[in-house]
Amino acid sequence: MSRLERYALALIVTLSAVGVAVWFVARTNSRLDALLNIRRPIIISSAVMGNPDVDLRAIMDADPRTAVNGLYATGRPVAPHDAAYAFDQRIHQAFIMFPLGLSHFPGNPPRRNPLRSMRIWSGDQSDSDSFARYARPRTIQLIFYLQKIVDFDREYRLQEAPVYWTRREFKLEDSGGEQTVPLAFLDFNARIPESSGFPDNIYAIWVRMDILDYYSGSEYDRNIAVSEISFERDISSR
Repeated sequence: MSRLERYALALIVTLSAVGVAVWFVARTNSRLDALLNIRRPIIISSAVMGNPDVDLRAIMDADPRTAVNGLYATGRPVAPHDAAYAFDQRIHQAFIMFPLGLSHFPGNPPRRNPLRSMRIWSGDQSDSDSFARYARPRTIQLIFYLQKIVDFDREYRLQEAPVYWTRREFKLEDSGGEQTVPLAFLDFNARIPESSGFPDNIYAIWVRMDILDYYSGSEYDRNIAVSEISFERDISSR
């Protein structure tokens, strides 16, 4: 084989490897998007019991003028350490639950990506009349869960049930506009191990917001509304 032929063969092998790598990365990203439903988050809420026609996507559509209602504060909360509590649809407490993405930001190696704050637009903020008519959250409890990502022959799965991490209560003001809830109590370095490479020590993070108390609405006394929720992290994926 001539030098030119050997060079051509090496180039073909290299390009093929690059092509496979690009395909694998694209395929992996596609699987992760599907796994965590990143673009259209999986939202679970007791609101579907109080308002079957509610569009839960309004809670995370980046538009405070759209709201979710039907969050009736009834029943008694169960122990959040129970894994079944994470996805329990029964109305033990008015709640909203959704995934927050991965514990690490992609890299070589992946970097832990702490949560810094939650921003919430309480009540129905489509207009001032709607804000007064519907009830608004007064005391909320944020409960965080971790769900480990496992590799089954390059098929990434959320194989195990979510594991309770921690929780904290916060009191909200009865006012329109944005309110910020600090999340510095989440000690990523203590709870989230470093990763040597995906998916080693990579977790999906879930949060459940329970509404423990509320400001009554002028027309809908116990029908609680929330307009928007978003989270800030050390490293933004956008």
